[in-house]
Amino acid sequence: MCPKFTQVMYLVLSNWGYALSTDGNVMIGDSAPQSGMPFTNASLNGTFSFGTIIPVVAGGRLMTGEATYDGAGNVSITFDVNESGFLSINNVVTESYAASSSGQVSGRNTGKVELH
Repeated sequence: MCPKFTQVMYLVLSNWGYALSTDGNVMIGDSAPQSGMPFTNASLNGTFSFGTIIPVVAGGRLMTGEATYDGAGNVSITFDVNESGFLSINNVVTESYAASSSGQVSGRNTGKVELH
C-alpha cells in the first residue's frame, strides 16, 4: 500500500526550503537548493527525507522515509509506516515524475508537489 499525500514546498532562501503537507498526514521536510524557473525534471535531483510528527488523530498514520529523485524523471521512495500499531517497514516504491516549467511535479504516487 503506497500512501498518498498532498504537500507544498517553499523555497525560503536560495539554498534552503521546506515542505509541508496540506492534508491530515502532518508531514514536513527540507529541500535542497533549486535552479529557479523554468523548472525541469533535472531541477528535482537528490535524496530528500520526510516524516510525520505527532498525528492529529489518535491512532493516525505515522510515516518516515526518503525519496531519491534522479533528475531524469525517476524517483525511488523508501518508507516505514506505523498505523495504529501495525508496522510496515522498508516499503519501496519506484515511480516516474514530471516537473512542469512552473514547478508543479506530477506522478502516480507523488501526491501534489510544487517547487517554489
